[in-house]
Amino acid sequence: MTEQSLSKSPAGRTPPGPRGLPPFGSLFSLRHSPHLAIHQIAKQYGDVCLVRLGNVPTVIISHPDLLREAFTSAELSDRWVGQIMGILSHHGKDLAMAPNGEHWRQLQRFANRELLRLRRLQQIREQHVVEVVNKLVETIGEKADAGQLIEPMDLLSRS
Repeated sequence: MTEQSLSKSPAGRTPPGPRGLPPFGSLFSLRHSPHLAIHQIAKQYGDVCLVRLGNVPTVIISHPDLLREAFTSAELSDRWVGQIMGILSHHGKDLAMAPNGEHWRQLQRFANRELLRLRRLQQIREQHVVEVVNKLVETIGEKADAGQLIEPMDLLSRS
């Protein structure tokens, strides 16, 4: 959601919130315990308020009924995609950044059906474990052949 679309809301104004410092917005007030900072902002400004994360205006909704209403609305349940994320996600064609709609639902169904099946997850896990164990054995063998000291905890923690 852009700032222009926020200011053109039905009420014609943006929700209340802390002003922040350009170009950082409210990031300084959120750097330590952001969940507590957001709770304080919501107590001060209400259940719907605006903070700026850098130069990105971000609406905070802190009431469960308002959240439910917001996420059933197609306009509000979509993802904000900046220019860099748009490029990295092939302009919203991947599952993580696709706009809410039929394309996203098809991607989600595919991911659930093909990628997240228990058998597939077990195959991926086994393949990854085998790769890591083989690399660990190879590294230990190379160090042993070279007469180098082997630090098992260091190698295991990296594995």
